[in-house]
Amino acid sequence: MGPCADSPRAAGDRLAAALHHAAWPLCFEEYCMTFPRSARFCALGLAALALGLGAPAQADGDVTCNAGPQSGWAKMSKLKKKAWLEEWKLLKMQVEGDCYEVYARTKEGQSIEAFFHPVTLKKLVVFRRGQEIYRAEGFTG
Repeated sequence: MGPCADSPRAAGDRLAAALHHAAWPLCFEEYCMTFPRSARFCALGLAALALGLGAPAQADGDVTCNAGPQSGWAKMSKLKKKAWLEEWKLLKMQVEGDCYEVYARTKEGQSIEAFFHPVTLKKLVVFRRGQEIYRAEGFTG
């Protein structure tokens, strides 16, 4: 038996407890084995869970800014100030293609990914959990 076998919880409660347990994958497998018909789906669910937790959402797709040569771009320090004015907690800034890309948390604590035009520092598009939550008027990139 797995590490959850001696648990006093019922089988239905065992899954919830397993998520907080150090050996939760073993508990999850044990839970799956209590329902043999759905063992295939449990295995697929466990695999999907493992893949989903390992990588952040890739929301950017093909955002293009048509910004021209980098010699004419604004400094990233100005972009830092712009993120601060948005009341975002800055996590990471980088060049993505020909745009500035910012990873941050909003004042509500939500993770976002935002793209700014590197010459004007205009906010172009913002994603949260892979969903677009803001797009600048007229921006098609």
